[in-house]
Amino acid sequence: RTVGARLHADITRHTRVPGGHASVRDVSTKALEDHQHSFFLAETCKYLYLLFDDSFMDGRNVVFTTEGHPLPVLAWESREDTE
Repeated sequence: RTVGARLHADITRHTRVPGGHASVRDVSTKALEDHQHSFFLAETCKYLYLLFDDSFMDGRNVVFTTEGHPLPVLAWESREDTE
């Protein structure tokens, strides 16, 4: 969570603009572009949210997809178990 907090602070400090967050054109100069990619909200913000608030997972056994969607972990039955 420490790394996530620093990441959040750096994103806010370097990319925050009046309409949201701008994309970084060049990381060496910190030059920004005049748009925000959709994946910023759909993925980056979701991952940060999940990192800091996992209360919705209480009592649930889930695994996350690469897009941050929780999927339930189901019990596995081998064919030998059913015969």
